[in-house]
Amino acid sequence: MFVFAQFAELGHSSMAQRYAIRLMAEAGAFMAHLLSGPQLVACMAMVNALTGRSAHAIFGMPDDRKFHSSKTLFHRAALREAAFCTALACFFNDAEDTPTLRRAHLVP
Repeated sequence: MFVFAQFAELGHSSMAQRYAIRLMAEAGAFMAHLLSGPQLVACMAMVNALTGRSAHAIFGMPDDRKFHSSKTLFHRAALREAAFCTALACFFNDAEDTPTLRRAHLVP
């Protein structure tokens, strides 16, 4: 199962492409879905419980970068759902992923 989707242009593996998000509206629909949204939030809560470890220690490279991208995407799509705010704060010092923001046309 692929858990942490990101924008299509940012992932290069076959799995990343298969489960890629193509539009910000698609990410919003994913979060609004009765199953997928709550499941993603539950997965985030499990990762957030791994305090004292970096995203790199948990996921390794390059999945730590994919995790950052995915959290940025869904942080914006879910109108700052607490689980994503926590992940960005705990693992990335509140910094969102710049390539993801650019792809979403949220920064120049």
